[in-house]
Amino acid sequence: MKNLSFEHEENYIVGRERERALFENFLNGNPCKPIWNIYGTGGVGKSTLLELYRELAERSGACFLSLDSRDFDHSEDGFCNTLLGRLAAGESDETGDRRPPWERLFDRLRQISTDRQVIVAIDTFEEMGDMEAWLRDRFLKAPIHLLLFAGRYPLKGGWLANPVLRSRIQWVALDGLGKEESLQLIERCGVADPDQADLLWRRSRGHPLTLSLSIAEHTYADDSFAGDPIDWFGEVFLRWMKEVPDPELRGLVELASTMRCFNLEMLTYVLEEPVRPEAFDRLIGLSFCRKTNRGWALHDLLADIAQRQIADRMPEQMKRWTERCAHYYADLIFEHSGKRNVAWEVEELFHYVGGTLHRTILSVNSSIEPITMEPLTNETLPEAVAYLEKCQLDTKPRNIHFVDPHTGEKFSLVYRENEFALAIKDLDVGALHALDGNIVKLLRSSDGELRGLSAIVPLHWGTMPCLERDPYSGPYFRSLSPAERQQFDVPSDKQTGWFIRSIFMEDVENPAHRAAMIRIMYTYMCAGGIFVASPPPTVMMRESHLSFGFEEVPGVVHNHYDGKTPTPTFVLDTREEKLREFLSRLLQQAGMDWKREERLRSVPDPQLRKSLLEPLTSREREVVGLALKGLPNADIGAALYISEVTVKKHFNSIYAKLGVNNRSNLIRKLMSDAE
Repeated sequence: MKNLSFEHEENYIVGRERERALFENFLNGNPCKPIWNIYGTGGVGKSTLLELYRELAERSGACFLSLDSRDFDHSEDGFCNTLLGRLAAGESDETGDRRPPWERLFDRLRQISTDRQVIVAIDTFEEMGDMEAWLRDRFLKAPIHLLLFAGRYPLKGGWLANPVLRSRIQWVALDGLGKEESLQLIERCGVADPDQADLLWRRSRGHPLTLSLSIAEHTYADDSFAGDPIDWFGEVFLRWMKEVPDPELRGLVELASTMRCFNLEMLTYVLEEPVRPEAFDRLIGLSFCRKTNRGWALHDLLADIAQRQIADRMPEQMKRWTERCAHYYADLIFEHSGKRNVAWEVEELFHYVGGTLHRTILSVNSSIEPITMEPLTNETLPEAVAYLEKCQLDTKPRNIHFVDPHTGEKFSLVYRENEFALAIKDLDVGALHALDGNIVKLLRSSDGELRGLSAIVPLHWGTMPCLERDPYSGPYFRSLSPAERQQFDVPSDKQTGWFIRSIFMEDVENPAHRAAMIRIMYTYMCAGGIFVASPPPTVMMRESHLSFGFEEVPGVVHNHYDGKTPTPTFVLDTREEKLREFLSRLLQQAGMDWKREERLRSVPDPQLRKSLLEPLTSREREVVGLALKGLPNADIGAALYISEVTVKKHFNSIYAKLGVNNRSNLIRKLMSDAE
């Protein structure tokens, strides 16, 4: 007889189609690896998935034995007796069998496995402790078809040391639900209002348990739905923080929660004191901490809750950490601008100083589809022309709603009739492509469809005549003095800036598309050149450019968008020393100071074991002291009044003397000996 209760519950299991198909494939007799490691952070749905597997197994006639690591004595007898009890449920055992429990268990499993599939599932596997060795050495020899280990962490240690054993493991990583999956679950739970559904999804970040709790809060306690969402997530937060038993580690979690990503150097810089490598290793080993291509990051939801708690309990501490994070990225931008792409550092800086607009646009769930950029080619030119013709016919008004992820404040972006397509008015992508093949970029969604484009013209002697004639850019470039104009008479490989002719996204309501649009700006903003724009004369365009740090050029206007409205020109200059001025202005607008030299010289030297530093010269020790504060080479040079090249030479000497090969290993070695 079917389990009608579970059939009802099954309706609320969404987003696990791949994991379900994998298990059904096993039940149908298809070959698979005999050990599955199901892992993911607390509340992500591991136990729910095991319950789904149990029901599917019982429907197919398989024997499914499940136990939680906290439900039995962690010994061989405790484990085997618990499984024997599961097998003997409802039966009396009067055989008087005196053999060891493991022998009786193996015999019973052997009898069952002759005509039925046998599956053993262990939940909260991270708490098995020393029993893991027994499972590897003894229990893997039991006559069973599939072992399921569900826990917060992937298997490691002895499970990976043996290549044969490693090859028998299927890793099943569980993550949060995507937007479509979350909205599907929300709808099934009876929430019909699309705005409320979207709010539930965004605030839960697709975390299954949090989503379930917030749906319940909305369904059964509507009065508190509009309240602080942190109240919804207390249970989830406490569940996660059970992994963090001591004050030192909890402090690092709180500090890391203020950062979108972190590493050992950044934590040390922001904390202003050494972070022990052992403590850092424990931090990045937590189940809600993941590796990224830039370091490590806490789960978005946990970081959001922790930030709120810190802001409530320790507002001055929160302010100090935020300011230090902004200093960290401003320093990196200043050191590397013009030498490499600093778009990522610019984005991180605006996370701390950019205000509501930037926080809202960039708070994009990682499960949202990515947008890719590709150069326009002769082959894709007809597609781009047809796309622009279609979009130029779109004259309908738009009213797009935003919510600040930190404050919950709501605001709207309003396009009046005929305003939306102004950004691509008179845009001749064919002519721009012929002028310079790097000007036009096409933006595509994951399904390959064209969703937008950018046209950013580099400033060099090949493009300047066209820019001076163009009705949108010409007013600015014709206003320059001969000396100012001469700065742009350079070869194409030595361009000195860019003019934004257009950045256009068709679906501005899609948060991933909006984020892609703003990230295009970050690519050029601190690249060591001048950035010029004359966007459509809407309130949103004006406010957004000012929030980026652009400044309006007095007296330079045109009216070519609609033939009547005066349209200003904006300039952002980050050439040479102007970059310092720009970064200082950004931080000052956010209520932060950025006095680099004074700050560097005020940093106290760390207390290190003298014997470790004996091989170093006094100047090398000064370099080490500043490196431990996370300062880049340019800042170390500025603090010590030496060139960056000399700083690099000092590091090479330090590496050789201390037996390390890079800065990360140097800091790890120094901090481990700073006791």
